[in-house]
Amino acid sequence: MSSPTFTSRPDLVSLFASVVRTSKTLQAALDADTQARLGLSLPEVDVLLNLSWAADGKLRMSEIGESLLVNRTAVTRLVDGLERRGLVERCPCEEDRRGVSAMLTEAGRGLLAEAAPLLERGLERLIGARVAADEAAAARATLERILAPDAPAS
Repeated sequence: MSSPTFTSRPDLVSLFASVVRTSKTLQAALDADTQARLGLSLPEVDVLLNLSWAADGKLRMSEIGESLLVNRTAVTRLVDGLERRGLVERCPCEEDRRGVSAMLTEAGRGLLAEAAPLLERGLERLIGARVAADEAAAARATLERILAPDAPAS
């Protein structure tokens, strides 16, 4: 039995494979950094970052789930662990009393202050040392165009 071939656009298959491999490699390296230096996984740092970017420092659990690359049960588990460490706290959702929000604590903000330079150094080591600023901008624009709904090809 022969292997399937992609004859019309093999470049798309190759691009997809490169994006996935690159994403996995970068996530694994940054996760190793955050685990070693902060005792937190990259997804846990991602939760803290998303909370810090929220206007009032809190997000509903469903909003956290939408902003991360993890499923809803993983979000609950992540927030549980962060809450045990005192980095976030749960609070009632003001718009819907049945809902629950997570809010960044001062300890969480302090840990993020340590995480930011660590992540910057990691990104510089993993990407910046290999990619010029104009190349990074072009790659980002291309990836954003792929993610945009109904975006025409250029």
